[in-house]
Amino acid sequence: MTEKTRYPTEQQEQVAFVRWMRRNGIPHFAVPNGGLRRSKTAGSLRSAGVVKGVPDLFVCVSLAKAPHGVWIEMKRQGSRASDVSPDQRQWIANLRAVGHAAEVAAGCEDAKRILVEAYGVTVFDLDAQGRRKP
Repeated sequence: MTEKTRYPTEQQEQVAFVRWMRRNGIPHFAVPNGGLRRSKTAGSLRSAGVVKGVPDLFVCVSLAKAPHGVWIEMKRQGSRASDVSPDQRQWIANLRAVGHAAEVAAGCEDAKRILVEAYGVTVFDLDAQGRRKP
């Protein structure tokens, strides 16, 4: 019998990807639409515009292949297409229909690959102060 492969959680994958974007000076923000909340807080957030299914991250780049930036729905490594919820699929389809780039990444390394290979994001190796390393 083989031991089941253990992958980092989706949260851990997203944190690693955000750290990488910060080190490389890539502007981005997270959409706080997940997690367990008290019903009063959830209602207040819904009233303010929080919507189920919106991708986890928005990468603020303007490139030929992604003139409006790139939306990233993070999943953990080893994820299947069925791990994307119907609400998430609908949001991704809606975003693409209006010209936005929207992708599902199976972990931090996949998210990096999407930005660099698929969209041509230029990566600089920056130090902790945001300066390019030699």
